[in-house]
Amino acid sequence: MRFFGINVLPLFLFLPNMHIWTAGITKEALCFLAIATILLKIYKESYRSVGLWVSFIFLFLLRPHIAITLLFSIGLVLLWVKNWKLVYKIYIASTMAVVLAVGYVLFLQLSQIKSLHWGRLLRFNEGSILSFQDSGSYVPMLEYGYPMKLFSFYFRPLFADTQNLFQWVLSVENLILIALHLFVVYLFVRYWKTVKTDTLFKIVLVFALVAGVLYVQRYANLGIFARTKVMMQPFLVLGLLWFVKFYKTGGGGDVIASVARQSVIASVPRQHPSQNKINMNK
Repeated sequence: MRFFGINVLPLFLFLPNMHIWTAGITKEALCFLAIATILLKIYKESYRSVGLWVSFIFLFLLRPHIAITLLFSIGLVLLWVKNWKLVYKIYIASTMAVVLAVGYVLFLQLSQIKSLHWGRLLRFNEGSILSFQDSGSYVPMLEYGYPMKLFSFYFRPLFADTQNLFQWVLSVENLILIALHLFVVYLFVRYWKTVKTDTLFKIVLVFALVAGVLYVQRYANLGIFARTKVMMQPFLVLGLLWFVKFYKTGGGGDVIASVARQSVIASVPRQHPSQNKINMNK
């Protein structure tokens, strides 16, 4: 994927926040691998793939709420865009509803919330947010509306929030990401009559939105924001880059699928350089 003769995809992979949390042996890096594998299998429509379901199980063991959110996003979008027979859609919807319900019950048990009681859930969420008050980069999420909560989660710290060099670097990165999002909004408004997005981009968009809404219920710290959003934001930004490329050249290719392939291949031992060659023009 080139802009002005420069392949920007490798440069994006070295943005500070994304590189830090996906370069080490961390839960975020393992979740990133699982999510990339799942998205790649969905792109290939390999719904019965062992790798797909092993990745889902692995992701559920690491981050059950992320696995549930991703499964919900995939199911919602596929039922929306696919021209399947009504009986098949009902079967898929029923199966996913059962899986999501069981997963959610297990999540409640693991999170110590135990019961599906709205008041209890709100108290747990408020207690979680208030537990960050003594941290150095506390964000008063309880005082914000949802637009500001989501903005804080995905695009802060900014320069007014900085307390150290690392946060200053993150502010530069977030400013770049804000500019990218605004440019995509401009393209969307300008070409709204001809806007086209593929299934994978829709899945990533729903996933990022739903995951963000869930996380802002319990987190209120800039450091936690930076670490957590790595599981969603890279795929969203790659989709936005595809959107920009599509309207710049008339056809952007499958950027999200490309990075999914790169993530999976980079995570396994290399045997021969020719085996890891990726066709970026597919």
